Amino acid sequence: MESRKAFAIKQEQIRKERQEKYEAESQRYVVEQNAEAEKAVVTAIEIIKNGGILENKQVTFYRNKYDSSSYSIVNFLMRKNGVNVPIKTQGWINEKLACVNIAQDGGINVRFWKSKNGKCSDKFFDYMFELVRIIRSENC
Repeated sequence: MESRKAFAIKQEQIRKERQEKYEAESQRYVVEQNAEAEKAVVTAIEIIKNGGILENKQVTFYRNKYDSSSYSIVNFLMRKNGVNVPIKTQGWINEKLACVNIAQDGGINVRFWKSKNGKCSDKFFDYMFELVRIIRSENC
């Protein structure tokens, strides 16, 4: 009986050590991935402030190792800065927008994936100009 108790205690201790190791690895993974996503966001903000080509890449933020949310960088910045974009335009940004070329003077050119009879979003420029204005005004 004592041997069983000792074995159970030892097994419980091994299980706890494995669980702690797993949680530490998972936390480290989350921190590393979120740091990469934040770095991409900071780079995108710098491109908007100083001009350049902003690639519409996906950024993924993790809550834990198996629970994450992915956003296109342009939609994420618009949401973060309070630019209210309709769902249809958000879908166009996610699906079609390849990159945005932002000039130093605030001019905007876009490259997008065109399907048969597809066209550029008419309202995207209004929201993008607003995003550029917000980011440049708060970071002057």
